[in-house]
Amino acid sequence: MSVVAPYQVAIAQDEIVVRMNRAFFEPDELTELLEYLRLKVLHRQSRLSDAEIAQLADEINQSAWERIRPQFLAGVE
Repeated sequence: MSVVAPYQVAIAQDEIVVRMNRAFFEPDELTELLEYLRLKVLHRQSRLSDAEIAQLADEINQSAWERIRPQFLAGVE
């Protein structure tokens, strides 16, 4: 009986190639994983402190809320 590997990784000069068996992964799960890895890389490359990152996230959240607040509250008020 042969066992099918869920994935294979090949490392080339400038890239990493990952082949995955479709039966083991849902596309949305794969997208979520890739976004997580992208954020890990950005965090590693960032020169911001954790406190600065948290402050920036708060500013972004506040700005987003100010933009969507009228639509969000339109049916409530």
